[in-house]
Amino acid sequence: MAELGKAVFAALFLAYANEVIVEAVFSKLWKLLKWDRRWLYYVAIVTGAAASFASNLNIFPEPINPIVGQVFTALAVGAGSPILHDILKKLGVGSNPA
Repeated sequence: MAELGKAVFAALFLAYANEVIVEAVFSKLWKLLKWDRRWLYYVAIVTGAAASFASNLNIFPEPINPIVGQVFTALAVGAGSPILHDILKKLGVGSNPA
């Protein structure tokens, strides 16, 4: 369970760092080139997924195939921290039992 906690923390950190980096670096480029900002979301998905997949992160429990878990974790990290929080809530990770 401690490994899962480390993976969750790493995934949240990567999601946040990805959002900050994409906003700091790519948004200036988009503004300079006068491109539509909606495409920045897809840039964030690709960069976050690449960072997560390169880190071999898997926040999903054991019954799921590890490669499938890594792919879903990569997409969740790329989609950003709000999506990641929703997934973790549905999995019951980090929730306080009553």
